[in-house]
Amino acid sequence: MRTPLLALTLAALLSACAIPYETPEARTNIERDLKLSADEIVTITETNWCLFPYGDLQVCRARQGLGVLTKTKLVLALYKGGIYLQAKVINVSDVQCAHLQRGRAAADTFYLFSDRWAVMLAPVTVGGALALDKKAQFLSVLVPPNTESFTAAQGNFIQVTDRKNYSAVAVPGTKTYVGTSESINQIFNPCSQGKNRSAES
Repeated sequence: MRTPLLALTLAALLSACAIPYETPEARTNIERDLKLSADEIVTITETNWCLFPYGDLQVCRARQGLGVLTKTKLVLALYKGGIYLQAKVINVSDVQCAHLQRGRAAADTFYLFSDRWAVMLAPVTVGGALALDKKAQFLSVLVPPNTESFTAAQGNFIQVTDRKNYSAVAVPGTKTYVGTSESINQIFNPCSQGKNRSAES
């Protein structure tokens, strides 16, 4: 059940927004604005992401910014008015499991799951292609080999509910409207750790 979500987000995720980060001056500004030291940063790259709280699935409107990977966390940042603004911090300790689509080395976006939300990440090049070298670095820190991870049909995290959204669509060239309905999907935590917590609560 991941296909509808991917269809809505992939094109938006694989685009770039030309945020400065490669020059020494930009690097200094990033460290200052995000309150990071040079020796804790592993890598920086343009990164697009969608954050999903668990429950009814919302259409992803990808945010375009920077992913600043440190030894213990990923800082997602926006760039406005010449200032780097922290948008979201994903600590290694937040990550209960991951879904890697076709695998670690594949040119795919990937998902991380915490106890409260899921996030889809796409580290990209300046040209908007998936940056495989940066993806590998992200995964080495955020999803080390001992972290539960899924590929392909494993670890499904989207389910169809018995509820529906109803709407009316105009018939072209007429004043007639046709009623339509669409099932509401939910996104949930597929991790063993998340399931165990749900069972206990």
